[in-house]
Order: sequence, then structure tokens, then C-alpha cells
Amino acid sequence: MADEQTTNEAAGSEAAAPAERPVVGARLRRNDIALFVPKVKPLVQAMRSLKVARYDWRNQQWTIPLRKAPDAYRALEAAGADVSALASLVGISAIRQVDAEEIIVKFPELFPHQREGVRFLASSRGAILADDMGLGKTRQAIIALGERRPDGNLLVVCPASLKLNWRREIQMVYPDAEVRIINGPDPVIPARWTIINYDLLARKRPEIVANLWSGVIFDEAHYIKNATAARSKAALAIAERIEDCYLLTGTPVMNRPIELFNLLRAIDHPLSVSYIEFGRRYCDGKWDGYGWDFSGASNLDELKARTEGSILARRKEDVLDLPPKLRSEVPVPLDPNKYRDLEQQFVGLAQQQRQKYHGNVRWNELLPVMTKLRHAVAKDKAKHTARLVRDALEQGEKAIVFTGFNAVADALQAEFGPAAVRLTGDTSQKARQEAVDRFQNDPEVRVFIGNILAAGTGITLTAATQVFFNDLDWVPANHLQAEDRAYRIGQNRMVNVYYVSAPGTFDEVVWFVLKRKLAVLDQLDFSQRGSAPEAGDARDEILQALLEQFAGFETAASAERWLKGQGKEV
Repeated sequence: MADEQTTNEAAGSEAAAPAERPVVGARLRRNDIALFVPKVKPLVQAMRSLKVARYDWRNQQWTIPLRKAPDAYRALEAAGADVSALASLVGISAIRQVDAEEIIVKFPELFPHQREGVRFLASSRGAILADDMGLGKTRQAIIALGERRPDGNLLVVCPASLKLNWRREIQMVYPDAEVRIINGPDPVIPARWTIINYDLLARKRPEIVANLWSGVIFDEAHYIKNATAARSKAALAIAERIEDCYLLTGTPVMNRPIELFNLLRAIDHPLSVSYIEFGRRYCDGKWDGYGWDFSGASNLDELKARTEGSILARRKEDVLDLPPKLRSEVPVPLDPNKYRDLEQQFVGLAQQQRQKYHGNVRWNELLPVMTKLRHAVAKDKAKHTARLVRDALEQGEKAIVFTGFNAVADALQAEFGPAAVRLTGDTSQKARQEAVDRFQNDPEVRVFIGNILAAGTGITLTAATQVFFNDLDWVPANHLQAEDRAYRIGQNRMVNVYYVSAPGTFDEVVWFVLKRKLAVLDQLDFSQRGSAPEAGDARDEILQALLEQFAGFETAASAERWLKGQGKEV
């Protein structure tokens, strides 16, 4: 009897003991968390209450964006689950968020929307930044990856025409960082930052994957949208071996959802498990008897919700912190040696004149050689400018291109055909107005090609927010007037102005002088600009900088040294 009582008491004690809580398993992936949730009704209801949570029937797991880990933790704990496994991951996420805030403090020059972008990237192991052109994707990605991965080697993959621009942007953020550009014959030897173009990916793939990388950035990531292209296959093979992967693109990613699939694969997104399933669900997939047609779009609201934690896309009109006009330099790769003879001829003639005319020069004698030099560099830059314009068009923008030479205008006109109109000194008054009206009003006309003088005044081109200068005039006021064809009354969006430059050439010297003068003019009221000394002819300063360069300096950076020696900020 006593034994029975003891047994009953023990049973009663066991019944009174709290039942074990169902345990939730958790696994950190590149940009989300996989949760293994027991099929207990309160826990399932808790997961369903999280709008971003998705159930994967194949793997019997839930997935949530990394940033939503705290929400899942609170919901599951309230439902009675043991979430100790998730707690550590929530801690990781919280630490990353704090780190992101510490990053922001280090870079006070960032615009508010750029701070948000850095937080987004730095808090994720894989993400797509799909901001509009001109919002500063490059700078955001450099800071996020550079700070998130303070040690190790980082890889940048971009179009060939942007390699120099990436190097310049990296050096602006990290002046002491080693930056290595990989060209065709170069071996892939990792540096702190290594830059390679898409055209080399397939050939260099074995060398790239044989090295250790801490992170990779794919710029203009729509280059890998084609699943069958060799560069896309190489890019995905590289991405899957690197822990942190950021993709940058200004091309709208939801217009043709199938073009998003490869980008999601690169960041290991759960929607990228099956190409067929993705196409059927989000691309209005249809079987035509011969194969699948995934050219359509379907369930876009769901697609947007399921990729919310992995894609950040801001439109310019939605970003309220931007300046009305943003000016940038875009360096392009030209061979400096190609222009050395002309440069030496120009400088030699100038030196002779200075000796002959007591330190002065006669520009009417120098101008033919100077114009020949400017013309040679401008023609060679045209193909790079065309590519930059093409990228703008792919992002839904209209573009203005200014040049001082008919040969460049001819080349650009041939490149864009009926999608372009042209206004040069040879254009009649009637044709001039027709060109402006077509550009402003015809959606099929996407490019305006203008002579910097003939098209730089008296017209309105507010249909465009992307302005490109293929070549550089030596009168800063001419550039300001041309910029203001787009930046004027009637323009309600930010205007991006791009100056295409050729480092190591005469062009770089012109840019050093020009950008200083433009910066001064920007500080003046509109009524003061015309009479300001900085608005006028800059040929004398350009000449002096060139003379300094050929007096023994190795690169055109001597222009900057010379200007600083004169007590002028660059």
C-alpha cells in the first residue's frame, strides 16, 4: 500500500512537472535563417503571423530574412517554444546591426539614403542593391563590404569601362588600400581589393576560385541574368565559394522576373532552388509543346514580399535627401602612350614661346596642336561614353551627351541611330527646335547629342536627368551652361552629370583644373557666376600644369600638386 502510494505520489509529481517545450532548430544561411519548427499548432500559427516567413515543403523548414530574426524569436517564445538555438542567431543579427551603426558614424558624408543602404548591406551576407542610377551604389557597397570584412581579400566584378572608376572610388574611401586591376594577360593575384571585368570571368574562373576571398561585389549585375551565358556560369561558380556577396544593378528587377533568378542564385536565396518552379510561379510560365516560355510575369506582389529582405531598390523621386544636381568623374581606360607625341609637341611649342615672348604664349599658334590633342582623346573616349549612355538607357532613363567635335557626334549618332537626335553648329534653326521637341516629347527618342557650345544655351532638355560630357572644354562656364539644359525650371528630379576622363593623359590635367573651378562656381549665386574669375578661360592653368608634368613628374597627377602649390584646393 505504501509502495502504491509512493508510486501515485511520484506519478502526481511527474504530472505536475512542466512539459518540455518544443525545440526550434535554426541554421544561418547567407541572407536568411532556416527554422525547423515542430508541427505544433501554436508554433505554426506564430510563424504564419510573420508575413515574411515562408515554408519550404521540400526541406520541411521555414525561412525568414536575417533582419526578421528578432521578430521570429519573440513570436515563437510567446508560443511556448525553446528558441535557444535561434537566440544566438538573434544575437549575431543584433551585433551586426550595432556594427552597421558604428560604420555609419565613421562616414558622416553619406546621405541618409546611403546610410540606409550601408546598414542593409552590412547586415547581410548576400543582398541586391537595386537603386536608381546616380544614388551612389558603388560607395555604399565599398563601405559596407570593406567595413564588414576588415581583413581578407575582396573581389569586384564590373564592366571593363568601369574598372578605373571602381579603383578611384575605392581609393577615395580607403586611400591606403592596395587595389589591383586584372587585365587580359595578368595573373589573378589577390590584393585587398581586386577588380576584374565580366569578359574575363570565364577564362579566369579557375584562377579566381583557386584563391581565398572574403567578399565579392558584382556591379551591373544584370550582366549575369542570362542563365546560359559563360560569364553567368562563371559568376555563379565564384559567388558560391565566397561567403559575402553583394549585387548592384540599376536595371528594374521586377519587369521580367526571370532575369532576377540568376541574381537570387548568386546570393543563395531560397527562391532560386528551382528554375522551373520559379518560372512557373513568377514568370507566367507556359509550356508550348517545345519548351517553357518564361517571358511573362505573375504573382509579383508575392515575389516582392518574398525578396523584401534581400533586395533594396530606391527610386530617385522617393529619395528626399538628394542634392538637385550631382557631378561625378568617370575615368575610362585609354593608353596614355598613344598621345605622348602630341603632348610633347604641344608642351615643346609652349616652352619655345615662353622663351621667345618673355614668359608668355600666343594661343593662336598653340590652339591647332591643343585641338588636335583634345580631338584624339575625345574620339577614343566616345566608345566608352556610348557604353555609359547605354547603361543609362537600360535603366529607363533619357540621356544628354555633350562633345566639342563633330567626329564624336557622328560616332554617337551611328551608335544610337533613330533613338538619338543631334544639335551641332551645323544644325539649322528649324531642325534645332525639332530636335529639342522630339527629345522632350517622343518616348522613342532617348539620346540627345549636342555640341557643348551650340547646344549649351537657349534650350530646355528636362526630359533627361543623365548628362554626359565626352570631352572637356577649357571654359568652366560652358560646362555649367550645358549642365543647366537639364537642371532648370521644369526639372523635378535630381540631375546626374558625368565627366568622362582619361587618366594619365592631357585629359586628366584638364579635369584637375576644371573640377576646382566648377566647385568654386557652385558656391556662387547664379547672378555672380558669369563675372567670377573661375568662369573664364582656364587654358593658362592647364598649360602650366602640363609644363609641370613634362618637367619630370611621372603622371598627370602633377596637375594636382601644382595647383596645391599655388595654394588652391583641388
